[in-house]
Amino acid sequence: MAPLFILITSAVAHFWNFGFPASIVFDEVYFGRFVADYWHGTYFFDVNPQLSRLLIAIFGKLTSIDQIPTEWLAVGGDLSPAMTALRFLPTLAGTLLPVVIYFICRNFKFSKVSSAVAALLICFENSLLVHSRFIMQESMLILFGFLAILFYQKYKIDGKKGWFALSAVFIACSISSKWIGLSYLAVIIVLEAWDQMHKHGVAHRIRRSIVELIKVGSIYLAFIAVIYSSSFALHFALLPKTGSGDGFMTPGFQKTLTGNRYENDQLLSTPNFFEKLIEINKQLYLSQKSITTAHPSGTKWYTWPIMQRGVYLWHNNDWSAREEKNELYILGNPPIYWLGTLSIVFLIIYTMWLAIRRFKKRAWATVDPDKNKLLLFLLFGYLMNLLPYLFIGRTLFLYHYETALVFSIIAIAAVLEYFCPTEKRTRVAIVLVTTAFLIFLYFSPLTYGTPITPKELDKRMWLSTWR
Repeated sequence: MAPLFILITSAVAHFWNFGFPASIVFDEVYFGRFVADYWHGTYFFDVNPQLSRLLIAIFGKLTSIDQIPTEWLAVGGDLSPAMTALRFLPTLAGTLLPVVIYFICRNFKFSKVSSAVAALLICFENSLLVHSRFIMQESMLILFGFLAILFYQKYKIDGKKGWFALSAVFIACSISSKWIGLSYLAVIIVLEAWDQMHKHGVAHRIRRSIVELIKVGSIYLAFIAVIYSSSFALHFALLPKTGSGDGFMTPGFQKTLTGNRYENDQLLSTPNFFEKLIEINKQLYLSQKSITTAHPSGTKWYTWPIMQRGVYLWHNNDWSAREEKNELYILGNPPIYWLGTLSIVFLIIYTMWLAIRRFKKRAWATVDPDKNKLLLFLLFGYLMNLLPYLFIGRTLFLYHYETALVFSIIAIAAVLEYFCPTEKRTRVAIVLVTTAFLIFLYFSPLTYGTPITPKELDKRMWLSTWR
């Protein structure tokens, strides 16, 4: 019954007051335009691959939302109640994530109590929840990535190739939504390398491991190539007309767009699909590097583990005439955020201690393989989703930390599982979840946009940098 309870809890938390506010929130102003461009067939350009937005656009088409006239002019602009239904897929992704994390923990041989703690902490993590309730792609990206990890685990447990295929499909979906999805593939490859190194004898360990890794990696790459290129084929097919994104492309590319000024230029050759695919991905890379505009909510990567600053999403335009405000922030649940960071730090220190002891050949310091593999999964997964931002010069936001945050929450459950006495585990788990839930409720006005007075808002600004 635990997964069902988690699913119901997550659904209530995510879908409560679904659709509010009926106005454009933060990056919905861009994503909404992109979705509308799919419906109108006018070419646009964005700095990320488009699969998640494609799925939202298809959902809107199938539900006839595309027939509703909407101007995506500015944050705070009005949305019809029907148009807010476009938030359904991101919200559904956020709803399913805790259940996926529960099963990932169970596959790592966590107890039901510790697994439920990880899942419920994700349910009550305010920043993850609020970001999943709008037309934005991170919740879908994260769900795809952790589904890929879950199905990889299932394949390793029972050997069914169907699980492996599903893992490859969701890795490809994650990468086709955002390139940072490669981090999930890196996690899986590292786990596979660990298994191979422990499967073969010492004499043939490296050679056989490399061979097996090449096989596994090749299958993943094949799925990625097919799904990634197919998503762009659909992208091109749905955008046949000239539009706002023309200027990012070469004249030859623009010649393929109906109504463009180069349609009639006989001196230009028309690129084939693969030439267009290469060109657009080159532009994705160059455009990512060229984003230098500052933003009031922008933060450095090293501030994320302590949640130095949130992201201001929206406020009610007529709040100045009222005593109460409606405001939305991407602001995490502080105990979950900070305890997650402490858990990661603790596990890093613990791993270093184990390495030193094992280097000195102290047999008593040897731990079981399952724990070693879990430590590898958590620490590599966390750092792989944090440290790459060291090399990214564009403006970054707290929500770029969300995948690493999920790994840190699993780390909380890992500390509970391995370092809390069994007889005390349930009591500690109840304290953790109850505290997280109460703080979640306390910060919920900033998560759901429910009315709050300026005085009550100030009370929730625990750090001066949150203002």
